[in-house]
Formats: sequence, C-alpha cells, structure tokens
Amino acid sequence: MLIQERMVGERYGLRPALTGARRRGFSVLEVVISVAIVVTLAVVIVPSVDLLIEKARMDLIEDQLRKIEDGITNFRNKITTNPGRLYHLSRPITTADSSPCGLYTNQEVNAWAGAPPLGGPYINEVFPEGPIKIATFGTADPVLIRDPPTKGGNQTYAFLSYTISGVTRTDAIEINERIDGSADLDPAALNNLTGTIQWGNPDAEGFVTVTYRMLVPKNTC
Repeated sequence: MLIQERMVGERYGLRPALTGARRRGFSVLEVVISVAIVVTLAVVIVPSVDLLIEKARMDLIEDQLRKIEDGITNFRNKITTNPGRLYHLSRPITTADSSPCGLYTNQEVNAWAGAPPLGGPYINEVFPEGPIKIATFGTADPVLIRDPPTKGGNQTYAFLSYTISGVTRTDAIEINERIDGSADLDPAALNNLTGTIQWGNPDAEGFVTVTYRMLVPKNTC
C-alpha cells in the first residue's frame, strides 16, 4: 500500500511529506540559549587563558634573570673574580678583557679555559658581545659594574650590577615582587631604589631602566 501511494504521488509530481525530525529547525529560544552559553564560556575561559600566558611570560623572564645571577656566582666561585661583561659567562676570556676592577690575569684566563668543573662556560646560553635581550622584559647592557669600584679597604660589602632598559613599570613591579618580595616596593612611588630590582622614574613613554643589583663578597673584584 505504501509503495502504491508513493508511486501515485510521483506520477502526479507530489513528494511525500518530510518527517517532523527533518522538517524541524532551531527555535529562536534555542539559538539565544546557545549563544548565551558560548558567551558565558568565553567570559570565563579567555581571561583565564590570558592569565596563564602572562604568568608563563613572567616565569620565563624571572628564570633568565636568575640564571644570569647563578652564572655570575658560578664564575666568581671558579675564577675567584667577578665577570666584567655578561658575555664572559659564555665565551672564554683573555688578558685583554676587563673584569670589574681591571684586566683579567693569566691565572683567571687559564681557569676559564680549564677543564670542568673549574672551566667555563658558566651559563647555558650564548650571549652576544653587545646588548642582550632578556626574554620580553627589556635589553640588558652587558657591562657589570662593581660598587665600590675596587676591592679592599674598610668596605663592609660590595655590589655588582647591570642595567636593563626598555622595561615597562608593570613588568618591573612584577619581577620586583617575585625576586625581592612585595614589602620592598612602595606602591605610591614611581621608582624603587632598594633591593635587587631597582629603577628610577619612568621616561616620557612610560618605560624604566631596571638595575639588577647583587650583593657580592667584599674581597672579590
């Protein structure tokens, strides 16, 4: 019977009626609810993803800064003096290169060139003989400065520092909190002149120059 009805319908150009499942589309209410769910998920998920990306970025910056400090400490422990340039951590030094107090001695040069564990390199990065990009933080001047500039005398401590330019104040505050702790910073001040992470007032474009200042033994150059 069903076959006969279909044949009759086709003979007179008629199509069988579509079933309810095939004929039915989305109602306006269903579309509105679906859109609302998508928007709600986006509001919840997108900020979370942004926070994770920002955290990973700051983790990378902190990691590179700490590796540089560790490399300087390792260099000093093995060579018995501080490096004069950041790239001295990754390439051999010569008697024509400068430490923070003067030219390296033959003994220091030979120590760098020696076999491990005394010999270099002292960091697992190859630094250029010029400005060094610190992840997305800023650009480091490779020169390391000792304060006071010479060892000995009645000094009770000494500092070794290098500068990083082109840093946003927001990044400086975040890295300062990670390395020095939140108690080191006055939130009302534009600058920060204490601790390991220091900077002056922002320039016209809002960037600051960060000084990474490390305490070093007073009896080392």
